[in-house]
Amino acid sequence: MEKSNKFKQMFSSLRFRNFRLLWTGAVVSTTGDFLEIVALNWLIYELTNSPFYLGIFNLARSLPVFFFTLIAGALADKYERRKLMMYSQGIAMLLSGTLAALAFANKLTVYPIIMIGVLQGIANSFNMPIRQSLISELVPKEAIVNAIALNGASLTLTLIIGPALGGLIIGTLGVKYALLFNTISFIAVLWALYAMKVPAQSKKHEKSVAESLKEGFGYIFNHKIIFTIVMFSFIMIAVGLPYTTLLPVFARDYFHLGASGYGYMFAIVGIGALLGSLFSGIRSKEKVKTAMILSFIGFGLVLVLFGASALYFSK
Repeated sequence: MEKSNKFKQMFSSLRFRNFRLLWTGAVVSTTGDFLEIVALNWLIYELTNSPFYLGIFNLARSLPVFFFTLIAGALADKYERRKLMMYSQGIAMLLSGTLAALAFANKLTVYPIIMIGVLQGIANSFNMPIRQSLISELVPKEAIVNAIALNGASLTLTLIIGPALGGLIIGTLGVKYALLFNTISFIAVLWALYAMKVPAQSKKHEKSVAESLKEGFGYIFNHKIIFTIVMFSFIMIAVGLPYTTLLPVFARDYFHLGASGYGYMFAIVGIGALLGSLFSGIRSKEKVKTAMILSFIGFGLVLVLFGASALYFSK
């Protein structure tokens, strides 16, 4: 009985219709996003045989996040969040549909992929912070922590399902069908947003976007702990995580796997992220600092082992 109650508490925020709609739509759509990333990375390497172009494409998708995420947060404080998210997801759907149409017409080359990747990066940088801030409007105050945790869990879950499904589709049907799947997946989140019955909002933030940005930067730089976490996260993203960009190279040229194997390799990253999030959830607040330091050290060591294993299997 106690285990049953704990299980219900774990998913308690899903009893609220609006959040359930958002969560379900986001799971489908984000699965499609990761599926598309796997498909495009594999296609680029197949077209160019160049790790350089892989790096350019992933930089094109990732770099806008650093410039537009805070702007998105400021807009979310000033305008209706559900509509903002519908706009960002609608634009993302059009961009994915363009990629799929070019693929079916056999006209999808590296340069259109990179250019559309920049626009997708901008759309995604608006989607994530707006979705996070929208949660507070969909559940009561006492359920916000659980809703945020479930939102994070859904991201980790789709990081497992999306790449694995992407590798399977690429290996059997081809890249163009993977891109088509992602385009269709946006229907789920757009329908969910449209179907929500969100009560009228109270008066929005009266500060301008520029003032909100200034306030946000000031908050980060004036709080030592937050600034340290942001800097450590930036270093990890800039120096460590780019190994995922090179996974097509490792999968094909070092481990001699096909597209399906590449998708499964990417999915394993998601499994690790899921285990890590579960582990961090049971850490006491006093041990968070130690856990962060050990995780950074461990990540570096495992990265070295991964590189060494690739050299071993390439012989």
